[in-house]
Amino acid sequence: MWMTERPRAREHTMSDLSVIATTSNNWINDAECVTSPAVARELVGFGGPRLSAAATLTCRLCPVRVDCLITAYDEGSEFGYFGGMSPAARRRLRTAEAAVSQLVRDGEVPIEAMDKLNRPGRPVDALA
Repeated sequence: MWMTERPRAREHTMSDLSVIATTSNNWINDAECVTSPAVARELVGFGGPRLSAAATLTCRLCPVRVDCLITAYDEGSEFGYFGGMSPAARRRLRTAEAAVSQLVRDGEVPIEAMDKLNRPGRPVDALA
């Protein structure tokens, strides 16, 4: 039997942020995207290959950008933009350490952001 319809892509919602909103991630309440449902849908909901200017600015100005990025690596998030990085950029950099280092080198976050890599509660495997 042939399929008559193409499978629909999964629709993403604000609840997809729950992937990173665990008890060890109490920073989620300070994330800029949480206050803007349209931006959150774009960041987590695959709004397209490029982010809008609003979504890009939201990540760049977010006070918990580094926490978000580190958590995406620690939790193995394969999709969506986290910490201002696309899935392809995260795969290319491979580790949270490399990704945060890149942000520091690019002058997007201060050197003190590297300290967040040693935060309490971070999975031991992530530190290897």
